[in-house]
Amino acid sequence: MHRLTLCLIARDEESMLEACLASVRGLVDAIVLVDTGSTDRTVAIARAHGAVIVARPWDDDFAAARNAALPHVAGGFVLSLDADERLAPGAHDAIRAALARDDLDCGLLPLHDAATLEATAADVLSGRARRGEPVLLPRLLRRTPDLAWEGIVHEQVAGWARRHPRIAAVDAPIVHYGAVPSLREARAKNERNLRLLERRCARDPDDAAARAYLARELERAGDTAGALRQAEAAFSAVSARAAVGHLADDAVFPATLLAFLHIRAGEPARALDVLARARGLAAPHPNLHLLEGWAREHLAIAALCEPGATAPGGAASPVIAAHLAAGRAALEACLALDGRAFVAESLPGATGFVGRTRLGTVLLLAGEHALAEAHFRAAIGARPAHLEAHLGLAESLLAAGRASEALRALQPALRPEVPDAWLLGAAVAHALGSAADARLFFGQARQARASHAWVSAHRARLAAQLEAALAPG
Repeated sequence: MHRLTLCLIARDEESMLEACLASVRGLVDAIVLVDTGSTDRTVAIARAHGAVIVARPWDDDFAAARNAALPHVAGGFVLSLDADERLAPGAHDAIRAALARDDLDCGLLPLHDAATLEATAADVLSGRARRGEPVLLPRLLRRTPDLAWEGIVHEQVAGWARRHPRIAAVDAPIVHYGAVPSLREARAKNERNLRLLERRCARDPDDAAARAYLARELERAGDTAGALRQAEAAFSAVSARAAVGHLADDAVFPATLLAFLHIRAGEPARALDVLARARGLAAPHPNLHLLEGWAREHLAIAALCEPGATAPGGAASPVIAAHLAAGRAALEACLALDGRAFVAESLPGATGFVGRTRLGTVLLLAGEHALAEAHFRAAIGARPAHLEAHLGLAESLLAAGRASEALRALQPALRPEVPDAWLLGAAVAHALGSAADARLFFGQARQARASHAWVSAHRARLAAQLEAALAPG
């Protein structure tokens, strides 16, 4: 079995480092920690675990810091972790099996982002306390002479991996606590990443991965126009490389960002064009399916709200029916990928509560009320506080003629700032024959709508129908 060295960089990580190093005890043969200026007990903790300490002043370059550990690795493999990560129970056996192979250069390990700092590994791995879906990352790397990370932030070994293509998934989960929002905010990670990504893109304007990461940071910072420009540049760069035979670059990440931004800007048709092109560049991925389903949902709702959208008997127009059928197929394909990990990061909840809520909404619009109810209930089971699923469940029950059940299902969503909840309350009261209560609820809906958008735009049509039904005389 090959020798294994844990390599990590750290600064002031005394609160996290002990658990990280404890998680590899009995597995690694050596530890190399690159310290970038700690003033707490980080170095002392690492030394207590037998680590070699490499002191390197921080110069805003994550790749350079990681590469500083490599001269101290005596062959074999490198296990790359951060101080706020730890191997999950059971990971050792999978890594030992990978180290016994002679046909592996790069092991992809599934990384699970914890939702809270207190979450146990079991709760994170099960999804009960996880942010998003697991993502496969290159963390088990053969120590070849040319091994090197590239990129001052969101550093990668993509160039090295293209030269050493014997890559396989290794079922050794990593639990990551550094994505917890309160921790990111306390450490100003978003601001730091934005600053470094802007510098990285200035150095290499054709770096598609850097532009995609920059687009994400700009979107998080509220700069939608800047995010769209960077996402378009990133996807164009990937597409250009693919046109000349370079298919190793990942198209899913920039396509996800670009399609998402188009949908949010009210341009679902443009999103579908991006997704169609991305499918020619990438293997099936939940993001591509989820966003297609969401774009189709938007197009169906837009058509549904046009005059004459439904036939006299209530049937949807062929255009609406086609969008709903395509959206359903895409979302079912998304959910079918549940439990798999992917190299490109999946959107949070894509194969879980978000995917089920989107599918429930498409089924609701298609008149499949029982199936819609089942998916909304499954979404609530996975994420009990998910507002949109509660609204969808109440509406599906109401559409199925179960007004009393709909009223009970609506209770968790009745908040002053949610116009949809008050509108559905009015519809329930109207169905139960209480015109006075219906008008009271409708007034609350109108008041909430003055300052808040509909959670789902299709309810604008319900509002118009109900207003007409409640009009005096």
